Amino acid sequence: MILETLPDVQSLTIPQKRKLAEELWDEVLPQQPLTTDDDALERLLDARMKAWRDGDQAAAPWNEVRDRLNEARRCVRL
Repeated sequence: MILETLPDVQSLTIPQKRKLAEELWDEVLPQQPLTTDDDALERLLDARMKAWRDGDQAAAPWNEVRDRLNEARRCVRL
């Protein structure tokens, strides 16, 4: 794992690691061509956005979605 070779990164706080991940993603995304899996994900997201726009699907703010995901993770760890 790359993280094991980067002791400075290992010592970062969780918020710092999240920020680093965001910055890495923002740097990589424009340079990395889409893969087959990315194409499938893009189609799925486009379909869900269309369903939302058409009123066929409810939407939730990111902070609510994030909280539900974090709660689900806590339940899985128990």
